[in-house]
Amino acid sequence: MSLLPRRRKIRTFALLFCVITFTTFLFSYTFQDPSLYFFKFFLSKGLCACQQCMTEQEDDPWFAERFNQSVHPLMTRENCMLSDETFKWWQWLQSERHPANFSEVLEELFQVIPDEVLYVDASPERCRTCAVVGNSGNLKGAQYGDLIDSSDFIIRMNQAPTNGFEEDVGSRTTHHVMYPESAIDLDNTTILVLIPFKTLDLQWIISALTTGTIK
Repeated sequence: MSLLPRRRKIRTFALLFCVITFTTFLFSYTFQDPSLYFFKFFLSKGLCACQQCMTEQEDDPWFAERFNQSVHPLMTRENCMLSDETFKWWQWLQSERHPANFSEVLEELFQVIPDEVLYVDASPERCRTCAVVGNSGNLKGAQYGDLIDSSDFIIRMNQAPTNGFEEDVGSRTTHHVMYPESAIDLDNTTILVLIPFKTLDLQWIISALTTGTIK
C-alpha cells in the first residue's frame, strides 16, 4: 500500500516535468521565430499573431511617426484619385510636357487589371512575415539567405541579382518591385509590383496587357 502514493508522486512529477519542458521549448522558439505564434494566440488578441505587428507601433515612436496607415499599399479604383496637391507634385516629377488625361487613363487601366483590395486582411490568428531585400553590396557575406527565404513575402527591387549569392540574399521572390524601364522577365511564382512614375507608365501597363506590345 505504501508504494501507491509514491507512484502517484512520480507520475505527477513526470507530468509536471513534461509540461515545463514543452512550455520552455515553445517560449524559446516563439521568441526566435515570430511565425511561431502559439503564446500570443492564446494570451493576446492583437492585430496579428506575430511577436510584434507592424501596425502596433507604440514600441517604436520613430516608425510610428513616419508610417502613414492611410496610404494604401496598392492602387485600386477606390483610392486611385489623388488630391490636387499630390497630383500637381506628381506631375512636377514627370518629364512629359503633354501627359494623357489621368482620369481617362485610370478608367481604362481598371478595365484591364483586377480591381482587388489585397494585403489588408490582418488577423489575430495569423502571422505573416516580410523581407524587403535591397541590392546593396553590404549583403555580401551576410549569410541571410535562409532567413530571407523563410519569409512569407519576399520583395526585391529592379534587377535584384540572386544567382551566385543565394547564401547571402536567398533565392525566393514573391513580389518584384520595378519601374517599366527596369522590367525583366519573371517566372509564374512572382508578382510584378509596378511603380508608376508618370502617366505614361500607366499606359505602358495597358499596352503590355492588351496588345502585348510596349509603347
